[in-house]
Amino acid sequence: MKTIKLGITLCVLWFLSGGCKDKLIVNKCKLSYDQGDVLYLSSANTPAIPSVDPNARGVFAADPDGLSIDQNTGYIDINNSATGQKYLVKYISLDNNQICETFITISGVRYTAGVYNRSTANSLVVNPIYNANSDSRLPSGNFQGGRNQQGVIVLPEVTAADGSIDLKGVNLNRLFSQSGTIRDGSEVQVTIPFSLNDDSGGIQNQVTLNFIYYNAQSSIPEALLAEIKEQQEETRGGRINGEKNHRPPGVIVTEK
Repeated sequence: MKTIKLGITLCVLWFLSGGCKDKLIVNKCKLSYDQGDVLYLSSANTPAIPSVDPNARGVFAADPDGLSIDQNTGYIDINNSATGQKYLVKYISLDNNQICETFITISGVRYTAGVYNRSTANSLVVNPIYNANSDSRLPSGNFQGGRNQQGVIVLPEVTAADGSIDLKGVNLNRLFSQSGTIRDGSEVQVTIPFSLNDDSGGIQNQVTLNFIYYNAQSSIPEALLAEIKEQQEETRGGRINGEKNHRPPGVIVTEK
């Protein structure tokens, strides 16, 4: 995002970081986007353009991280934003008299963060959530095997039709380690390419997961469990509290 120009009042800066609401009235104006509140990737890559009523010069910001938004114009670069995520877009006029907020979803899928104990069930399926809404039906599409940051396919167990992953059948040695030794706290970021038959027209997309290994569920650090809980709420389109997403949704895999 572009740097906010000098001269903006402290209250504007506080608001953009989640503060100052005790001094300012939120939703004094109306904020909307020309493409609606769900934005789809497209081959034309046309930006979403905001409308503020009443119109005034101001600045824009969004929570959580991942939305490619111009702070001066509010234009959203859809194709360069993190998809499958719901965002809170904020606007405040430079004279501090107009403030409003709206929710925008960048269409796509994200997986629910969580702790998955492989000893607890015959199957342990992780399903993608479409458009940040667990009640939304996933359209037909095509999911490919997950690749690590070196481009090696380490998660071929992704179901092509719906992106589901049964962690019971995942080869953990291939996923976490090529040496056959997996240590507690081992992590690997896996990117899954996919396309959907929706308003995106089947354009190529991708979703990234952060797989983390612990042999025993009791060994998972409390701070990591707290991060997973926050990610669950954001992925499901719930609370957006101004905190920054430090990494992709975490899938913690344990053996007991």
